[in-house]
Amino acid sequence: MMREVSLKLIVLIGSLCLALTVQAQTVVQSRFGFSVELPKDWFMLDSASLAKASQDVNDPRVLNTTNSAAVRELNSMLERVKSGDTEAFYDNLYLNKEYKNHITVQKNAPFQITSVQQVKSECDALPNELKRLFGQGIRVLSCQLGATNGRPVFHYAYRLPQGITIIQENTPVNSEYSVVFVGGSGNDQEGLRRLRATQQLLLNGLTQPLSAKK
Repeated sequence: MMREVSLKLIVLIGSLCLALTVQAQTVVQSRFGFSVELPKDWFMLDSASLAKASQDVNDPRVLNTTNSAAVRELNSMLERVKSGDTEAFYDNLYLNKEYKNHITVQKNAPFQITSVQQVKSECDALPNELKRLFGQGIRVLSCQLGATNGRPVFHYAYRLPQGITIIQENTPVNSEYSVVFVGGSGNDQEGLRRLRATQQLLLNGLTQPLSAKK
């Protein structure tokens, strides 16, 4: 499941400057089929802020890197946002922090977990896969199969040595795809609380109408 998402890219996205003031939106319509009222100061990356972000990515003074691979990956992510394959949400209160509160939403391969042993296998493999991706041991905070509005949700969270917490939640929509939410916060406990609450709101926005269709 986790192999479908570039976790290193998620960290790069959270480091993207986005040094701009964006009017926080209230109700947003996701391209993944749900509508939510965002908490105060949260906004979805739209066409205006996307143009500014694209400019920032290609300015090494802003992104603070000359790593061409990192720049290519970030430009690729922004193109996926433009095309609708990925949505990105940011927290205005933390835009000027070193690591921004953010959540990405994107389609993922379908998955089905039918046994406790499958959950255990996925969770047991997680530390080694994170170590392979990041080149060092990563502290796993949680890994479990749960449910939101009666829909299965595979959840895991981990903390990077730089103090960044990543939370990933994957829920199936149908036999063709699932939707994965990946949130990141490198801020204080209040910043992390804001991230958790908003990600749960988005997850609830997706799963509630899916449950109603049953």
